[in-house]
Amino acid sequence: MPTGVYKRKRMSKKAKRAKAAAHGRWLYANSKEHREKQRDLKLRKAYGITLQDYNDLNEFGNKVCCICEKPCPSGRQLAVDHDHSNGVVRGLLCIKCNKGLGNFNDNIELLKAAIQYLEHYKEALLENDYAADSQQVETRVF
Repeated sequence: MPTGVYKRKRMSKKAKRAKAAAHGRWLYANSKEHREKQRDLKLRKAYGITLQDYNDLNEFGNKVCCICEKPCPSGRQLAVDHDHSNGVVRGLLCIKCNKGLGNFNDNIELLKAAIQYLEHYKEALLENDYAADSQQVETRVF
């Protein structure tokens, strides 16, 4: 090989992936169209709805959570709530309400038990007139 002529070195698979990932991050940070396209693909894959469907649901619900009727406290977009057994989209929820339903595994009986527990506790406080000094609230098991 003559002096001064170099054989082109090919990029490794790892380097190609890193370059593609960096390009994707740049696109996401600098291109609104790219962000919308990625969001649309994610919604289609996860829930079977388009970005337009999501935006329509958001407008229909006045951009607030279907449960607490407040915007998402974290400032994020509302989460898509869906039935895990059949995948049907039920509505849009703030992160707190979505996590709350998730923690109860969408189990209506557990949610009813939680409501009963809270109501019982509230009644117990009213009955005891909860004088603030050094009295302790007795715990009741029901």
